[in-house]
Amino acid sequence: MLKSIDEKLQTVRKDMNVLGQMREQVQAAEEQMSKASESVLPDWIESTDLSNLPAIPPEILRRGLSESRALAGRAPLGLILWIQRLFTKKRLIQNLTERLIQCAGPISGPVQDAILSNVRSAATFATLPDAFQKLNDYASWVNTRNTYWTMLKELRALPTADGLLQKWQKLKQEKSKQSRDFLRMQWTGRIRAKWDVAHQCARRFFDLSGRPRSGNNPQTRRLMEDFSRTIKSLGPFLPVWIVTNLSVRRSMPLETALFDLVIIDEASQCDIPSAIPLLFRAKRALIIGDPNQLRHISAIRYQREEYLANQQGAEDLLTDWSFVRCSLYDVAAAAVVGRDNPPIFLAEHYRSHPDVIEFSNRVFYQGRLVLRTAVSALEKKVGGQKLGVFWHDVKGRVPETARGAWNKDEIEAAINLLNLWHRAGLMAKPDLTFGIVTPFRAQMEKLAASVEQQPWWEEVRGRLTVGTAHQFQGDECDLMIFSPVISDGIREKTAGWVAKTDQ
Repeated sequence: MLKSIDEKLQTVRKDMNVLGQMREQVQAAEEQMSKASESVLPDWIESTDLSNLPAIPPEILRRGLSESRALAGRAPLGLILWIQRLFTKKRLIQNLTERLIQCAGPISGPVQDAILSNVRSAATFATLPDAFQKLNDYASWVNTRNTYWTMLKELRALPTADGLLQKWQKLKQEKSKQSRDFLRMQWTGRIRAKWDVAHQCARRFFDLSGRPRSGNNPQTRRLMEDFSRTIKSLGPFLPVWIVTNLSVRRSMPLETALFDLVIIDEASQCDIPSAIPLLFRAKRALIIGDPNQLRHISAIRYQREEYLANQQGAEDLLTDWSFVRCSLYDVAAAAVVGRDNPPIFLAEHYRSHPDVIEFSNRVFYQGRLVLRTAVSALEKKVGGQKLGVFWHDVKGRVPETARGAWNKDEIEAAINLLNLWHRAGLMAKPDLTFGIVTPFRAQMEKLAASVEQQPWWEEVRGRLTVGTAHQFQGDECDLMIFSPVISDGIREKTAGWVAKTDQ
């Protein structure tokens, strides 16, 4: 089943590539058509039947243009043409004129008359090249337009990008479900086959994990050895363990290479010291993070860290291993770059509306993100409401306070917007989630208090989240309100923090 889904995914990916290539080709053809039209009089284009463009013989036209230019002295004249011109001048002019008329035959009357007018009145070596050139320019426009419309027709016959994306996401969801089901059957099958052993190991684990394991006495060492054996016995039944950096000390023994692979997500928010025990327990590590997102919050200032490093003669470590300024992602990225193996950039974006992600894509990711968001699914989810980014110009004022920055007018504007959403019936949709995010804790607290006083609060409890940027990072909501707070009255230092924190 999974193999079948993979084959279908591969087909969709090929269709996406074909669609992308065809779009590029159509765009190039359109540019060529536009450039070719610059050499053609607008009247000629207007008088041409675009539904039945003429087929002009390209080879005859090409030879006629080349020979007429040579005979007029505008290009090198070969020996044969020189002899023919010397002895059969009239015959050459007649042949070129006949070829010109033959090539212009399929063209509509007004355009044909304009091209042949000078030749019909006085066909000479001087007038023929100009007539051939006009016909060649017109033929180039006709051919590029024919090519453009043929390619456009082929493009329209292909599946739409939105349709392919929806198919891709549906297959990915199906693959995810099948993978989960397969994994669940494998796990439950192993446990069912040896239920007594698995049950005993699990009970033993919970019993040992609750006991104190500090000290270096023989009893503690025996306890740790027993804990390690229990973890390894549980491995075949429970091969995947999910822990936080700080909870791992209670969950498993501090033993080297206990796991084959440790995966650390949101590594840009992870400090280095708390990750070391996780890395110690693993044979290999996969570090996932985004350097453009917020870092962990440090309880000490860099000046204090610098002082402590100088006291220990370890100031050289601060460049790559600073607790305050470096995250685990920074250390991992430096390690792979040092081996000429840059981090893998995950380019596909499935979450946000194009207007939402465009700013980050342009400013932080150099336009490298490939948008895979199914916009039609978002539109359907919000009942056809207009999507994108909307700015509500609310100035307000930040009062003088020692508790942090907040903005009363922005709070009122956020509540008014939520009331509008409520009246529009959005809050009654059980699958819709809402969020309010702000850089400042004081604004978050006042927003949360105001939200909880609204009559519709119980209706959206659990689906409406109010938080700071640090709390929201990595999370998502269908409809988000961003309250920047910054306005008149804010302290210069506070405003500077926001201005300098790109993340």
